[in-house]
Amino acid sequence: MTDIVAETPVMEQPQTHQKNATEPTAPDYWLSMAADLRETADRIATLAGTPMPHGFLPPSLSVAYAFNEADVEKTVPVVDAIAAALGSTAETKTDGRGRSRRRSRVTTVRVGRLDVRAKADMPVPLTRAQTRAELEAKVAELEAQLAQGGAR
Repeated sequence: MTDIVAETPVMEQPQTHQKNATEPTAPDYWLSMAADLRETADRIATLAGTPMPHGFLPPSLSVAYAFNEADVEKTVPVVDAIAAALGSTAETKTDGRGRSRRRSRVTTVRVGRLDVRAKADMPVPLTRAQTRAELEAKVAELEAQLAQGGAR
């Protein structure tokens, strides 16, 4: 097996409080995940020689962040960093219509036979109807100000 070395963006680790020298340092999330993936790969390797039936989908790894408006500025860059680490780019997608619209930052990369997907949900932009309603309300407000003698 060869080691792949890539130049990847370094994500800032959240600091909850100042640690003193006696407190143990929490393990890095990504290094821990990499160790878990290596252990999983070792376990999968024990299946060598087991026939693979037709119709099985390729194995996949998914890193997904559910929408939380307060965390969008943190989760979207993680998707970009995962994409960069895997030699790809992420894109912003908007799916659905009306109330069912969803917007997310997504990357999907195939590494050998493994599909790796990272996704972070994002705020959904206003629909045309919502934008129109907001603009009509603003126009009505301005017209009312003009009727009363101008803007205040």
